[in-house]
Amino acid sequence: MNDLVSVITRTKDRHAFLADAVGSVANSTWRPVEHIIVNDGGADVSAVVAPYRDRLDIKVIDTPGVGRCKAGNLGLAAARGT
Repeated sequence: MNDLVSVITRTKDRHAFLADAVGSVANSTWRPVEHIIVNDGGADVSAVVAPYRDRLDIKVIDTPGVGRCKAGNLGLAAARGT
């Protein structure tokens, strides 16, 4: 049995890069995996992640723009993986 792996991605208004990142995680062979996306004050990302929700556990955390370090820490706090 594999342990859950948490992938944390911070983003802000980089939808093309986010789509590449989510697609890469969704296409990985490791399971179980969760993808935590911290949207740090950027535009809505729901349309970017929607195509992957059926095959990937995705959690989006929207923040008002707290900065890279705090956004990363928010992602770590939400992670369930070992």
